Amino acid sequence: SLTFDTKRDAEIWAAEVEAKMHRGKWQDADESTTTKLSEALQRYLLEVTPTKKGAKQEANRIKAMMKLPLAEWYLAEIRGKQMAEYRDARLTAGKSPSTIRNELTIISQVYATAAKEWGMYELRNPVDNVKRPKQKRARERRLKHNEEEKLIQELAPPYSDAVLLLLETALRRSELCRLQWQDLNLYKRTALIRDTKNGEDRIIPLSPLATQILARQPQTHDSVFKFSPDMLTQAFRAATRQAGIRNLRLHDLRKEATSRLVESKCFELPEIMRMTGHKTLT
Repeated sequence: SLTFDTKRDAEIWAAEVEAKMHRGKWQDADESTTTKLSEALQRYLLEVTPTKKGAKQEANRIKAMMKLPLAEWYLAEIRGKQMAEYRDARLTAGKSPSTIRNELTIISQVYATAAKEWGMYELRNPVDNVKRPKQKRARERRLKHNEEEKLIQELAPPYSDAVLLLLETALRRSELCRLQWQDLNLYKRTALIRDTKNGEDRIIPLSPLATQILARQPQTHDSVFKFSPDMLTQAFRAATRQAGIRNLRLHDLRKEATSRLVESKCFELPEIMRMTGHKTLT
């Protein structure tokens, strides 16, 4: 048994189930009628999320989603209509298109996992036929006149050195914070970047300034920098406020550094892509 909004939907479903019964391909999906989305999200959070690169960010997103009204619905009850209403409600609440797209992706992955691995074989994915909000245009924020100098003045070491290094290497903040002394060859001016976002290690060249910055760091720990990515972000935000710099994010420095590499005309685009870890020219 299952509940539907209209008699027509119920008749279509019943006919499909009966046809599968006749062919011997029907399997009971009762678990999906007694499992709430919040429960499925919790199971996904415990079993699947820890295996991902962005586990922390996804965990925070799932915990927030579990408090929303949709989370109280049973999996089998949620259809495209409910997902469209969820999308529209999140837009009305002022959530960004990228946030909503990420949430829809998580719900879709939960349904796929439930159908493939949790035994809910007849469960349909309600996200499949729902239009996702269009992405906003990519950020184009570049450092303006004197902003780099103002920013460095407001940052205390080692955060000031970290920001300078980001501008010299185009590293992500997580890659910078994972950098260890054993990964550096200051004589050859190279650094091995491990456990990157795309799962592949890469070796990057170090500019004279980058080499100088690294050489002056105290070698009292396995890691070059002892702060976490979040600590670096907090220090950066505080510095931008003190310097009166608006609408500048830490990740913008990666775009700035990449743009500088292109503008230097010292490298071909494939070389820059290998240095920055970008997979596509986009």
